[in-house]
Amino acid sequence: MLGPSILHLLENKEQATAKIYRTLKPDGSFIASTVCLGDTMKSCKIIVSVGMFLSLMPRVKVFTMKALESSVTDAGFDIANQCQPVEKIVGQIGVHCGEEG
Repeated sequence: MLGPSILHLLENKEQATAKIYRTLKPDGSFIASTVCLGDTMKSCKIIVSVGMFLSLMPRVKVFTMKALESSVTDAGFDIANQCQPVEKIVGQIGVHCGEEG
């Protein structure tokens, strides 16, 4: 299952990743790339909040790559591959359902 550029737009990424885990067949994979703004710009939460309040941008959740990793592993996935190719802004993660998935 692919989840490109979506997790940072969801109200609850933990709930979404848990549902994806439950939906996948055993040995299924989930590949996601999402913006991890918390790794680069500490002031980003303020900028995003103001932009959303003024209706200049969509709802964006600010989190780090470590928080993304926690979300997917807490859901039950094993991380098979990960990278942050764009100056630590975009986190890409490939995760795998175990045998019992």
